[in-house]
Amino acid sequence: MIKKYVALIGILCIGSWLAGCAKEIAEATGAVNTVATQVASDVPTACALLQGADASFQTIAATQAGVGKPLAASVISDESAAVAGVDQLCANPAAFTSVAGTLSTALSAYAAVMKALAAAQTAAGK
Repeated sequence: MIKKYVALIGILCIGSWLAGCAKEIAEATGAVNTVATQVASDVPTACALLQGADASFQTIAATQAGVGKPLAASVISDESAAVAGVDQLCANPAAFTSVAGTLSTALSAYAAVMKALAAAQTAAGK
């Protein structure tokens, strides 16, 4: 008989512990959803920054080509690939449901565009 009470107490304790876990999981899910909402609302800003950096790069690249000092093909292709990758994100931010994936895409593109822009500015003597 005592074994039944011990088992019942054990089951009640486990149930209580699981209920606490459910609350923690719900709170964590809420926090993740809040971050996801903030990232989604910041995507247009990130896209505008990237588009501005791309426009600067394209202006310098065209100027350099016009004066007979074109940029290295690798710099141009790296910048183009970065912009192409982020164009999908900018065209449809809602399609990116992974916060980590969205941040990774935006940050990688930004880093590549800024690297290309720095190379273009160096080549232009700026």
